[in-house]
Amino acid sequence: MDCMDGVRLTLHGGRILHIRPSGNAPELRCYVEAEDRGTAEHLLSQALAVLNNWAEECAKIDRI
Repeated sequence: MDCMDGVRLTLHGGRILHIRPSGNAPELRCYVEAEDRGTAEHLLSQALAVLNNWAEECAKIDRI
């Protein structure tokens, strides 16, 4: 795991998941690298689902 510019994870098989704050917008950027397009799209889908669930949990805390 590298936390220099966001969080960059090197996963099994050399796949990469990189989540970082945008430099010019109030949003997160999510980049993936994988051995083929289908695997990259699946990894991206999983990562976005985890981020969405995390955001929903944070919103619940904010309502307390």
